[in-house]
Amino acid sequence: MKKIPDPIAMSYICDEPEACSHQFGGKSLQQSLPNNPTVEISIEYGKLFVCEGFEGVVRYSLYDMAGKLLQQGETRNGEPTSLKVSVGVYFIRAKDAAGNQLVKKVVVTE
Repeated sequence: MKKIPDPIAMSYICDEPEACSHQFGGKSLQQSLPNNPTVEISIEYGKLFVCEGFEGVVRYSLYDMAGKLLQQGETRNGEPTSLKVSVGVYFIRAKDAAGNQLVKKVVVTE
């Protein structure tokens, strides 16, 4: 499967944890930095995401820009997973049982 580079997708750190705490289950984006600096979420074909560097089952949640939960489920490290949303900008949060977690801003293009 060929990866298409996504220059817009990036990790995002909230500079104001108190201001961001209403999103992502009461935790700020600052609190959701990866425990393992090698974890990554990549976007493929504009509408698939792949978790890399996580261990075992990865639970994920997809939020809109207002912090509303749109999709959640489980995937595995290296397994492409479809984002079932329309074109737009979202945040995806992924966490494994070992405590590795990451929040990433993603742009769905197709």
